[in-house]
Amino acid sequence: MNILVLNGSPKGERSNTLKITRAFLDGMCSKQRHNINIVNISEKDIQHCRGCFTCWTKTPGKCVIKDEMGELIEQYINADLIVWSFPLYYFGMPSKIKAFLDRTLPTSLPYMTINEDGTSGHPPRYDLSHQRYILISTCGFYTVKNNYDALFRQFEIMFGEKLTKIICPEGELFSIAQLEGRISEYLYYAKKAGEEFAENDRISILMVSGLSVLALLDVNATLIICSSYFLFGLMWLVSSFFKIPLSAYYSSHDYNGDEAFENPLFIKTNRILTTAWGLMYLIIATYSYFLMQSALSKYTGLINALAPSLMGLFTLWFSKWYPAKVARG
Repeated sequence: MNILVLNGSPKGERSNTLKITRAFLDGMCSKQRHNINIVNISEKDIQHCRGCFTCWTKTPGKCVIKDEMGELIEQYINADLIVWSFPLYYFGMPSKIKAFLDRTLPTSLPYMTINEDGTSGHPPRYDLSHQRYILISTCGFYTVKNNYDALFRQFEIMFGEKLTKIICPEGELFSIAQLEGRISEYLYYAKKAGEEFAENDRISILMVSGLSVLALLDVNATLIICSSYFLFGLMWLVSSFFKIPLSAYYSSHDYNGDEAFENPLFIKTNRILTTAWGLMYLIIATYSYFLMQSALSKYTGLINALAPSLMGLFTLWFSKWYPAKVARG
């Protein structure tokens, strides 16, 4: 997967937000290899859009301004996942990354379309249907409420259901050395979010947001880790009762995509597998509680990594064995 990270913080590599973003990417890369390109927007030559609309008229798809945006737009179009990483500035985004956003105008067509809900917009010039988007942001406020409303609405209009958000209030705490322990635990959950996104193309808000808050509130680490596995397992078990169980979403790629959702045997197979994964995480939550309080606590991570690996092998075998068994009668 080609991942483009747009680091919009004026602090560049010193960005508190980028710390969360890197932890998230570490989680994604723990599942499979990705081609990651981190762009520090503050270091790029990006002039402001002139509003001349030449990219729509005289040179369709090409901006007349000669700076680094031409190369950046090419990277933007070719990305499978775009991570917008920046702190909240005056209820919005920093000015330089806003300039970047304005300059993506050539990626849209000049005419307008009317949506089913009566709204209108410009269709994309290129096929970007494969893209997913993540907004990772920190702010100095202690709450998201009433502070991110404008930014959230803008990103939801642009990206709709393809958007995932990871928001960290009181982000300035990341620069306080005395909170290193709590910060490390927060970043642990950002990494777990990356792992979950790599597996499911989505993130459990309850697990990532709720447990991250617990970490910063100095809740016992054993309780946090065990609770994360418990909630993760609960999410999988609940999903097994949905019309489309969780495992079906990422296994469908090997069975003609969305067409697989119309196959009752495919759904039944994945319903069983989703239940099995849910039970596995509940079992991990239970034994981890006792393991972390024993002399073998330092091996908890290794053991907990081994269990999903074995379940993955079981999934590969069962997804072929069970349909064949049903077909044989």
